[in-house]
Amino acid sequence: MGVPKQPKQVYVVRRSLFSIIKWDRVLKDINEEDVSITKYRIYRAYNSNLSDLEIIQEIDTLDNDNQIDTMTIDFPATFPYYKISAVNDLGESDLSDEATNIYFPDIEDKKDKEEIEKLGLYDKSKYDEALFG
Repeated sequence: MGVPKQPKQVYVVRRSLFSIIKWDRVLKDINEEDVSITKYRIYRAYNSNLSDLEIIQEIDTLDNDNQIDTMTIDFPATFPYYKISAVNDLGESDLSDEATNIYFPDIEDKKDKEEIEKLGLYDKSKYDEALFG
């Protein structure tokens, strides 16, 4: 058994006051062998070059679900960047790719919703997939 592979399919479902971060459970190590994960680390940065990337949460897991998730409080104007790593007894994986942002606004106005869809900031199917698997 080796160091875990990096987490994949990382999404941030953004709401007005919080975000839900979801990712696929890591099943293999870097040698393509089955792996046991002891925890996941969530990293956050507020600038695009990730110079201020820091661990904001560690999740101990014995979870056998195919997707893992956590919730974090965000300030809507900041739109932080997130990355995830998987950890086992042999070390920490490479960081995931930057999380894909899915903005799910708390709005009912059809015109606003259409504008948001045009900008690519809202996709109901991706939201449902990210939130419900």
